[in-house]
Amino acid sequence: MKNRLVLLGGDIVVSEGIMHDGVIVAENGIITAVDHVSSFTPQDSDRIIECGGYFVCPGFIDLHNQGGGGYTVTDGTRESVCGMACAHAAHGTTGLLLTPPIIGDTYRQLLPVLAETVGADTGGASILGIHAEGPFLNPAKAGCMPLAGIRNPDRYVLDEIIELGGGKIAEMTIAPELPGALDLILTLSRKGVVASLGHSNATLNDVLRAIDHGASHVTHFFNAMSPIHHREPGLTGAALYSTDLTVELVADGFHIHPWILGLAVQNKSVALTCLVTDCMHVMGFEDGVYDSLGLRVRLENGKLTLADNPDVLAGSVLTLDRAVANMVTMVGLSLADAVTMASTTPATVLGLENRKGHLETGYDADIAVLDRTYRAAATIVGGDVVHNTIECA
Repeated sequence: MKNRLVLLGGDIVVSEGIMHDGVIVAENGIITAVDHVSSFTPQDSDRIIECGGYFVCPGFIDLHNQGGGGYTVTDGTRESVCGMACAHAAHGTTGLLLTPPIIGDTYRQLLPVLAETVGADTGGASILGIHAEGPFLNPAKAGCMPLAGIRNPDRYVLDEIIELGGGKIAEMTIAPELPGALDLILTLSRKGVVASLGHSNATLNDVLRAIDHGASHVTHFFNAMSPIHHREPGLTGAALYSTDLTVELVADGFHIHPWILGLAVQNKSVALTCLVTDCMHVMGFEDGVYDSLGLRVRLENGKLTLADNPDVLAGSVLTLDRAVANMVTMVGLSLADAVTMASTTPATVLGLENRKGHLETGYDADIAVLDRTYRAAATIVGGDVVHNTIECA
C-alpha cells in the first residue's frame, strides 16, 4: 500500500464552483476524501503537497491529440507515446486519446503499436484510447489532411481498422454525407466507438440522418466543416443547435474567434462542449518552419499553419491548461465551467463519467493543480505525481 497523497489547502474546483481551503486525500490511485482543511487529520506517513494559493481541478482529458514536446503519434513507437504523454501531463492533462490521421496504408503498422500503449504506464498522462481521424473524410474539407489518404467509406477497411486497434479505438472522425457513411456510423455506434462528424460538407439532413444512426460528437467544431448559412445550417449550424451532439473546441484564439467560442458555449452549454488541443509535435518549439505529417508547417507566435499557405491551419501547439485559461480570460467563463469542458465533459463522451472528471470520493485520483495564471503547477495521474513544481511537505 502506498502512503496517502494529500493535497492540502487549495481552492478545489467542483462543478458548483470553488471550495476554499480544501483537502483531497488519495490512496492506491483513488480519491478517498474531499473535505475542508479543518476536518483533516494528518498521518505521519502522508505525502503532502501544500496547495494554498492554487486551484485544484479534476485532471484534463484531451480527445484530440497528435503530439507534443517533439514527439508525434505517427512515429508509431512507445517512446514517442510516452514522450507526448509526459509533455502534456506538464500542462494538467491526465488522460488523452492518441489521434493518428488514418492515411495510406501506414495504419496497418501504426494501430497495433498504439493499441499496446492504451492503459500502459507512460510516466505521464494515461492513454485512454485511439481517435482515428479518417480515412472516411470529404476531400473538399480536408484541411491539412493529406488528400492521398482520404477514401470513401468501406466496410472492410473499417473492420480492419477496428481489428488492428485491438478494441482500443474509442472514436472515429467520419464525414456523414459520403456514400455508405451512415452504415459505418451505425457499426461504430454498435461497437461502442464514438462516431464523430468532421472534415465534412454535410447538410442538415445529412447530420440528422447521422444522428439517427448513432453519431454523437463533432470533431474540432467550426473547422473543416460546412458553415452556417441562413438557408442551410450545414454541420456547423446543426451541431450548434442539436442537443444530441457534443462538440470539440480548439480554444487557442486562432482556430475560433473568442466571440464564437462564447457563442458555442452559450448555445451548447459546458455539458456538451469539450476543450481539445489538436496538438502537434512542435508544441514547445521555438518559432520556425518544421516538417509535420509530411508537410512543411510554420510556427509563429503560437499559430501553426502550412508554410506555403498561412491561411490554412495545421493543427496547434495548444495545451489544455492554456485552453482553460483562454476560456476564462478571452471568453469570460468561470474557472469551474472551463474545467468542466476540459475534464468532466470529455470523460462523459468516453463513458468514463463514473470514474473520471470529478473530484469526488471513489473517483480516480487524476488531478491538475493550477497556479493563479491557470498554468499547471502539479499533475497527478492515478495517484502518482507525474509533474510537480510545488514543494512537498
